Amino acid sequence: MSRIVWAAVSRSGAENPPAEIHYGSPNEFLSEFAPGLDSGSIFIRSDRPPTLGDRRELLLEIGFICRTFRLKAEVQEVTTLGESRLNGRAPGFRVKLVEMDDAVRAEMKKLVMQLQKGLAFEAAKMTKGAAGERLPFDKQIRGMPTTLKVMLALKADREGRDALAKDPDPQVLQFLLKNSKLGVDEIRAIAGRNTINHQHIMTIASNSIWFRDEQVKLNLARNPHLPDVLVEPLLGSMSVAQLRIVAGAASTSMKARRVAHKILYEKGT
Repeated sequence: MSRIVWAAVSRSGAENPPAEIHYGSPNEFLSEFAPGLDSGSIFIRSDRPPTLGDRRELLLEIGFICRTFRLKAEVQEVTTLGESRLNGRAPGFRVKLVEMDDAVRAEMKKLVMQLQKGLAFEAAKMTKGAAGERLPFDKQIRGMPTTLKVMLALKADREGRDALAKDPDPQVLQFLLKNSKLGVDEIRAIAGRNTINHQHIMTIASNSIWFRDEQVKLNLARNPHLPDVLVEPLLGSMSVAQLRIVAGAASTSMKARRVAHKILYEKGT
């Protein structure tokens, strides 16, 4: 059932605050709200319906895909919990969507079609900004909830992977590293980022193809978050030229720098 925030009608003459209807999942939205889009008349189940005739701004929020619509609605019919027990009808209220912009209606109907087809990723993307400008693809993905970004990371194409690789949430990157389409060139770029953590590095190191790449190894060796357990085996497999780069890099961890100098000393260079 939806969560409803609908304050009582103001008796002081002040403007009533916006009402809010929150659907926890797309399925709740599809089963209750979506069927009334064409007619503009929607029945909302509630044990505590608002006042008949109440008209105000309505914020409609659809959970999981994090989409919010700003509408105007008027309460046209009310069935209280007591009335429901007497007549057998579901408790709640019917609202009429008023002054609804055609573009908003079209956008909502498109959203319904996407959700009915299981296209949650498409439904979650905000393709336009506040001023109506078309958003770049990376910003479209950035606006998605983490749950969807994680799901997308597992199967994203190159454009999606490039955008997700820049996401600040470490969980998103961790799932991106499980994407079977990732190329070595992408791993080189990720390995060179100072923002990746121990878990990311261990995941990269566990892939033998990635870990054999010389540039990947060099980028990991200079990473300030290189786990101590990888320092000696990683640096021990590197050339003198690479060790000199590692030893001189400002980003290299203290342990990696000490080991690099030690190996160079032992090699007599």
